[in-house]
Order: sequence, then structure tokens, then C-alpha cells
Amino acid sequence: MHRRLYPGRLFVLLLVGCLFTVLHGVTSVRAAAPDPTVTATSHGVAAPADTPLGGLNLDAYCQSHGAYWSGIRYGAWFCFDTTFRIDLDDACRWTYGGRAYAHQDRRGDLGSYTCYQPVPVALGGLNLDAYCQGHYASWSGVRYGVWYCFDATYVIDLNDACAWTYGPGVVARQDRRGDPYSYTCYG
Repeated sequence: MHRRLYPGRLFVLLLVGCLFTVLHGVTSVRAAAPDPTVTATSHGVAAPADTPLGGLNLDAYCQSHGAYWSGIRYGAWFCFDTTFRIDLDDACRWTYGGRAYAHQDRRGDLGSYTCYQPVPVALGGLNLDAYCQGHYASWSGVRYGVWYCFDATYVIDLNDACAWTYGPGVVARQDRRGDPYSYTCYG
């Protein structure tokens, strides 16, 4: 005796099959050994000196955004339950911070994404007088090799001054050791 598949039974079978595929599919991207010959990234061309940071836990990323798990659909990564496509660059920044970005190390392999940190670029110097005036002091100056804002007289956090000037994720570096006038902002 043959059983007929009613539309309700067929739907349940399809649903169970889909759930099995999703639950037993790939749910995280592991860092692969970077291929130094590959230069295309999701945001442009990578410099060969960019630093590999590692892989992604896309399930954790999805859960932090209100979804339950991650998986591949239509050749791209998605978060499921509240279905949305994953921006892998955003997932790298969420995992590693800064200006991290995603790079597919093996073309066509959605499991081969690695996060990279770009080499810092010199953005320029600092206008510490403007920084001090923006922080309720009159002017800046060096005392005993350290930068201060005067009138209020406090030590300047040069990383904060760089971020104030150029935006978040920017840091100050002294280009010539012992020279307080040689700071440059990098980001």
C-alpha cells in the first residue's frame, strides 16, 4: 500500500531536510594559510604586508546581532532566524577591531576567509594648540619632554589627540626617539 504525500507532509519533509542541511553545514570560517599571491579583497586591493589576524566565528557574530546561527545560502554567508546577509568586513571589525577586513584566501571557497589588519599609514601631524583649546585650555607646550595643555595644565594623551584630529582607531608614534616634536598620527 502506497502512502500519498499530502502538501502538509511534503512541507514537513522539506523543512526537516533544510534544517538538517543548515545545522550540519559549515558554521564558521577557519583561518587558512594566507596565499601571498592573492591580492583582491572584498574592499579593494590588499598590500602584501597586511597582517593576518585569523578566522571568524560567524555563529557568535550572528548571535550578537539577534540571530541564532550562520550558514551559506545563494553563495554567500547569512545569519538565520532573523535572516540577513553577513558583511564579512564588519564581522572582522567586530572580532578584531580597528580597520580589520575580510579576504578570501582561496577563490570560490567561502570557508577560506581570513581577517587582515592593514599596515598603518601616516596621516599627518597634530595641531595641539587646537586640541587644547577644544579641551578648555589655552595652548600647548613641551615640559621635560612631555606635551601639556596649559592654563588647565594637564598632560596630553597624544593617541586621544590623534583620534580627535583624524577619527577613531588612529594612534600617535614618535618618529625620532627622544624628540617630542616628531609625533605623527597613523591609522
